[in-house]
Parts: sequence; C-alpha cells; structure tokens
Amino acid sequence: MNKLNTVLVISLRVDGSVDRTQVDNIYVLAKIMITNGDSELVFIGFKEPIQKGAIGYYEVIKSLIQELMSFEDFLSILTSIATDEASVNIGQKNGLWALIDSNRCFNNIQGPLLKMWCAVHRSALAWG
Repeated sequence: MNKLNTVLVISLRVDGSVDRTQVDNIYVLAKIMITNGDSELVFIGFKEPIQKGAIGYYEVIKSLIQELMSFEDFLSILTSIATDEASVNIGQKNGLWALIDSNRCFNNIQGPLLKMWCAVHRSALAWG
C-alpha cells in the first residue's frame, strides 16, 4: 500500500542537481506525518525536467506525485515546501512556490503554505 495515501500532512523538499553528464535532475523528498503521529522522510523520486525553469520543476513534481496519488489530494495535505534560494524556486510571479500557490488557489485549497529555504543552502551562503 502507498504510504502517501494515508498521511495527514506532507512537507515537500525539492532540489536540482547536475550529474556528471551535465543532466539536470530534480530530486523530490517528503517529510510525512502518518496517522499515529510519527513522521518519516520519504524519497519520492527524481526526473529530468522536459521544460526549463519553474514550470519544468513543477511538472517533475506533479508527474512523480501522480505516480503515487492524485495531485489535487497531494496539494490539499501539502503544508510546506523547502527549496534553495534560486529564482526558479522563489520567484514571486513565476517561481515554483508561486506555481504551487496558484494551483492550490485554483483548486480552492484553504490554509497557508509555509515556504522556506533549505538550511544547508542558506548556511552555504554565509560561508560562500
């Protein structure tokens, strides 16, 4: 049975990484809270985006999630997203965060979505 169909909330973690052949893959993980209150980190998967930019990231996330559950159901239990500070993620109008917010609004999903920079990426800026 797929764990994601029984979770209470999901916190998404998304990051891009270039492999040795210069292919940009998007990695998706989720911190989930299951019905007994325990939390778990789950590797959702990774894919190479077909399109460039935030829409490519968004489509990768959507396709990986749809292999496991309805994307609308996923959006309804998504409580937060952590990414690096790249404009592809945090752009106010066309970034990944904005695309997810827009889709949640389109599906009449109430409640805030907490958006945060990954702590490792943020601390790397301090030492860079």
